[in-house]
Amino acid sequence: MFVFFVGVFSSEYLPTAVFVEDVDKLFDSFNSVKHAAPGKVLHSRLSDKSPHIGHWTKASMGIKSWIFLKGGKPAFKKPTPSQNGWIIDIGAVQHVWRTLKSAGFDHLETRSMNQDHLENRFGVIRLHCRSNNNPVCRCPED
Repeated sequence: MFVFFVGVFSSEYLPTAVFVEDVDKLFDSFNSVKHAAPGKVLHSRLSDKSPHIGHWTKASMGIKSWIFLKGGKPAFKKPTPSQNGWIIDIGAVQHVWRTLKSAGFDHLETRSMNQDHLENRFGVIRLHCRSNNNPVCRCPED
């Protein structure tokens, strides 16, 4: 939760602060670890006892209501690709969790589901294959 000091911040900044906090919680919930930092309850493992599912239900409704302004007017048609992406990700991880739970799993570290490692691997392949945009298992012959 953000703490505002009287007289330091104008109330016009409050919606931005709330948005940043909501997005921070989303990132925490999708980047969980075994031992979360104090106060970062959504950064912990997904389980039946964790608040993830309830948070995602509430967050999905909030994401649908996001409006990005430019010059005081909506900058994009609703919903944006980012909004759709978050909603799809939330539904997908909930489906994966239901499947794993039915298979006997008692927790899930959501961090293990991201594709950062795959993206980094393709970056290395491109680097060694002279910026090849269509990498294959080995570099092409000269």
